[in-house]
Amino acid sequence: MFKKIIYDTQISNGTNELKFFGPTNRNDASVTEMTEEQILIWLFQNESFKLLFCEDLFKDNKIVKTFQGITEPFTTKNKKPGDLDLILVDPNYPEKTIVFECKRVKAVSQDDMPAKVNNIEKVKKGVTQAEFYKPLGFHQTYFVIILLDDGRKYKTPNSVFRTTKVEDLNNLWNIPRQKSLSEDIGIIFVKVEQTTGNHINQTGNFGVCIDRFATQFEQSNDLTNKISELITNRNPNN
Repeated sequence: MFKKIIYDTQISNGTNELKFFGPTNRNDASVTEMTEEQILIWLFQNESFKLLFCEDLFKDNKIVKTFQGITEPFTTKNKKPGDLDLILVDPNYPEKTIVFECKRVKAVSQDDMPAKVNNIEKVKKGVTQAEFYKPLGFHQTYFVIILLDDGRKYKTPNSVFRTTKVEDLNNLWNIPRQKSLSEDIGIIFVKVEQTTGNHINQTGNFGVCIDRFATQFEQSNDLTNKISELITNRNPNN
């Protein structure tokens, strides 16, 4: 089950009638054009998404700090696992830092055909990369699949439901378990759905599903001190 936020934005001049989630002739850029780095920045700069993502992971999801693409002093550049895609931490509890390996997948709607889902092989490789996070010793480790779904070509009368069918995504959601991802590593699914030709900034929805919670480990004092230094010395992404 996904917790979702559905939105549509209209500009008012104070007199015109506003209609939401209606038809549009626009053909703006597809959400699937965003890179993995770009979509992570876009998501966590959105306060509504950040609160939604963090509400089941932290006691106080309103003060969580976000860091992306971090290497030293936690990893060594050009050595596995490379950079850490995402770090989330409550500054009051640096000893309970959560780290995330993220992989982006693209789904594009087609007329009268199943959606074309790309980047599946990268998700499989991501499972292996996530395993390299475990020895780093963070409180919790998660593997995140981010689906960018452009459903503008679907014919569903209500644009809110122009998204890829559940049955067409089963193979995607099953990858972490099929690839025997360690039971200690949690699994989170994120969907960003562009349901019309409007830009994703204007109309769309996003959802979060925690498929499996990560095991909680006691973090070393040395790692916790590094996290505290990160919070103090580096501006978070959000």
